Amino acid sequence: MKNPEKYLLDIIDRHQPRQLKGQSARIIRLESELQSWAQDCFMGIHNSGSHARGTATSVSSNVKLLLLLSNACHRNAGGIRSSFESLHGFLIERYRDVKKHRVSLRLRLNGMDIDITPARMNLGETGLHTLYQVDDAKILETSILQHTDDAQAAARAAETKLIKIWFDQHGIQWPAIYVDYLVPTKLLANIKPEKDTLALNFMHMIRQLAKRDFNPLLEDFEDPANQENLLSELMSEQDKRTAIKAAQQALMARALDGVIEAG
Repeated sequence: MKNPEKYLLDIIDRHQPRQLKGQSARIIRLESELQSWAQDCFMGIHNSGSHARGTATSVSSNVKLLLLLSNACHRNAGGIRSSFESLHGFLIERYRDVKKHRVSLRLRLNGMDIDITPARMNLGETGLHTLYQVDDAKILETSILQHTDDAQAAARAAETKLIKIWFDQHGIQWPAIYVDYLVPTKLLANIKPEKDTLALNFMHMIRQLAKRDFNPLLEDFEDPANQENLLSELMSEQDKRTAIKAAQQALMARALDGVIEAG
């Protein structure tokens, strides 16, 4: 292959996330409605998820909004769970397709999924906020804002997108926040951004994923915002094993196009 760098960049380009320019008016209107619902609880709305972290692909292109609420919001009436359920009721009165999805409320707007995550700010200077995890009715403390800052500071967006695309090609389900940390802190932990190339980095990541011993996918990985949370638990054991096997098979390929498909 004459130019492996261009080959990989072309793959990233073909998997660009959906452009949001045409949706801006609808999103602004939605944000105004969210502020009206929150009233005195309103502390701000932030873009979050892969778009905000700069690692979105055509598969991980949902719009994600973090709705920050004051600590006093529903303090004596169920806390963040009550806020979550109240917001759900508010949205289903205004939008046809609203679903509860992990820590968010997902609505369909003009063919696009928008995830709204209500988060109750903690007291003090902890920087954490409280989320309601609807799947198991648990309370989760983390910082989505820190996740965004960390991913941007890591400057590994291209490599992260490639691993997500590679996972997709092998039918592997991947949690975006886990992969966004896995790439810079595990797969490329000892590689300095100013002294590398995309092609070398990509193959280095595949070799890391193929390891039979001390495989980074099989290690516990704590949430940097709150060490009580394990981001590694977000990816299933089966998907991790599938990724390891796929990486081991990829190392037998003779050229880069045998490792990751162009399409």
